Amino acid sequence: MRWLVRAAMSLMVLVVLLGGMVILMPKDAVLTLAANRFAEATGRKIQIGSGAKVALWPVLGVSAGPVSISNADWGSEPQMLTADRISIGLDVAAALSGHLQITEISLTRPDVLLERTRDGKVNWEFAPPSDAPQGATAGPDRKITLGSMTISDGRLRLRDGGAKDAFTLEKIEAATAIPDFAGPVQIAGSAEYRGQTIDAEAGVDALSRFLEGKPVALDLALKTGGNTLTFKGKAGTAPTTAEGTLNLSVNDRETLGRLT
Repeated sequence: MRWLVRAAMSLMVLVVLLGGMVILMPKDAVLTLAANRFAEATGRKIQIGSGAKVALWPVLGVSAGPVSISNADWGSEPQMLTADRISIGLDVAAALSGHLQITEISLTRPDVLLERTRDGKVNWEFAPPSDAPQGATAGPDRKITLGSMTISDGRLRLRDGGAKDAFTLEKIEAATAIPDFAGPVQIAGSAEYRGQTIDAEAGVDALSRFLEGKPVALDLALKTGGNTLTFKGKAGTAPTTAEGTLNLSVNDRETLGRLT
């Protein structure tokens, strides 16, 4: 559970950084420069399709694609993330004051592969190469505000310990926002697993502390068919701990049977 949570949050930070790279480099002539700067910050190669579309009103925004981010050199596949298209909106007034305030990021048909080896290496840890400019990092301490992030028709694959088969979620629809990395964050969405739809809502009261693995207030609700699971309390990931109230209501055993 710990590695899955940290992977998801690290991926969110990566997408925010990706949005910053694309929105600051909206023209085809400088997409190569955007890719170079992304590589400096993360140590990963990114490819952004040509033909970026720029909107000036009512919000400065850019849409480009397809997009791909390379996997770790030891990964089972060349790409960690691919998406048909990414769209980003930017608050111009905030940018002029030196703050990157992204009003919206939208990913269309993203396909994400998260991997962990038997010895604990994970492909969502990003580090700039040794010759990268000083200060190039991908961490959540950057002064970035994300108004909203949406994922449409996504797929997430989790491969743990070199397993041949990956745990796969299909048809992912999700929405979240990060007004402050130190503050509360809510996420809501749905996905399909083995043909069954799972609806989820979750919230933490301090995202930065949660990313560090420290215990924070957590509200979680999962629903599939007529079955629900809720948790309200505190949880942390380093080490994995949870203290609170867990409720499980089973009214549809047939659906649960299809998930196992």
